[in-house]
Amino acid sequence: MYSGEKQNSGSFQRHKRFADDSEEHYEFESDRKTKNIDRPNFEMWNFSRQGNFKEKNKWQKWETSLEDKFVDVPKPNKPRNYTISIAVPASILEETCIKDELRTYVVGQLARAANIYSVDEIVVYDDGCWRKKEGVVLERGSKLMSFVDVGLATNVSIDQKLEPGLRVTVKLPPEAREMRKPFGTVVSPDEPRVEAGYYWGYRVRVAHSLTEVLTGSRFPDGYDLLIGTSDKGEDIKKTEYPTFSHALIVFGGVEGLEAAVEADSELEATEPLHLFDFYTNTCPLQQTRTIRTEEAVLISLCVLQDKLVPKGIMEPSKDVQNCDSNLKSQKRKKSKDPQTS
Repeated sequence: MYSGEKQNSGSFQRHKRFADDSEEHYEFESDRKTKNIDRPNFEMWNFSRQGNFKEKNKWQKWETSLEDKFVDVPKPNKPRNYTISIAVPASILEETCIKDELRTYVVGQLARAANIYSVDEIVVYDDGCWRKKEGVVLERGSKLMSFVDVGLATNVSIDQKLEPGLRVTVKLPPEAREMRKPFGTVVSPDEPRVEAGYYWGYRVRVAHSLTEVLTGSRFPDGYDLLIGTSDKGEDIKKTEYPTFSHALIVFGGVEGLEAAVEADSELEATEPLHLFDFYTNTCPLQQTRTIRTEEAVLISLCVLQDKLVPKGIMEPSKDVQNCDSNLKSQKRKKSKDPQTS
């Protein structure tokens, strides 16, 4: 019986007449009006039950076409003896999810990804990442302390008086989870990256010219790998980069880096390729006339992640080692030729 109909005696009798083919017509509309029966929402089902019963072949044909829409999942050719497991940190439900609805969504996304890629096991582990939090100093506080909103249910107190609105990194003690009034200490924003290897977000630096971009590094020795991106650059597939400590990837606007070079009166170089260690085309097969900067950033970071090798992470290949020596000789040559520096 269709779930949308009331299971009363009148409904049962109508279904019985339909099954026995004892009636020439089945007037659903009149029955619905006189007996106050709910009308199902399935219009195709309604249509097949109206009119002459000889038309029930239409229902059978529709039923057959519906079955044709289902696709059989092909059976694997051989057993699968290997397994794939993923491990995810428990902190993702505390760091980014304040409400239960968001936690449910995140768990659902992980479950969906696991199904799509045939993951056999999900391991949830305590990564300790919650012990450091990024937050904003609040206006409330005293002469000796401040409160910081780090995204927890309760604000964290610190033993310093800081300016409201300041962004800080707060280190929490292990027992902070159990505290009704948690406290912490302010640490350098570089500490999570330098000590534990965590990605801790980004800083924003404002530069008023291309010269300031290249020379205004916050690192004592500056950037040791400069990459300019342009459709006029060398194909990235043919490029090998040396190992680095601090890489800088520079993108141009609608008119490219050429316009930025021309607008910078402090530069002696007349071509962008003279400013960088590598001038790279990260999308050599582009079909549009131009690529927007926000598109270029995504494309370039994607293709560069397999190309860039940080110092001390792994043993570089011979090509990278040769590239290291070539880059050093190029930099020595540039230092002797002021026209290209």
